[in-house]
Amino acid sequence: AAADAAIEPDLDQLSKAAHRIKGASANLSMEKLRHAAEELETASRAGNEADALLFVDALQLTYEQTRERIEEEYSEQLTAG
Repeated sequence: AAADAAIEPDLDQLSKAAHRIKGASANLSMEKLRHAAEELETASRAGNEADALLFVDALQLTYEQTRERIEEEYSEQLTAG
């Protein structure tokens, strides 16, 4: 959702998407992902397009790193079981 809005920056849509990601990641105790989403939300709400686009990239990277860690954890649990 955040990446789609970044193609042609709609800061309102970026802010809304980042807010949803922030809430979901907070519920799952994924602090790095929550923080990255919060930075994007803050920049988008402030109307700072340049920073918002940088934070989209940071959020995507953080998401990928989080996903990889989850996959590794579950892979280890499945092979150990």
